[in-house]
Amino acid sequence: MIKRARRALEELPDETILAGLSMGGGVLSEVWAERPVTVGVLLLHATAEIPASVRPGLRI
Repeated sequence: MIKRARRALEELPDETILAGLSMGGGVLSEVWAERPVTVGVLLLHATAEIPASVRPGLRI
């Protein structure tokens, strides 16, 4: 699933908002650190580890 998510993100701009629903929160946390200019993160019924590379002021 994570490989699939990475492939899907290759086609999207770096400034994309990442979203994870339930188990998707785990997938989101795997790819989040690789996208330091993400403009927002949406987690529904999920939690994710916040990577050290998160820019200040990121909306979660």
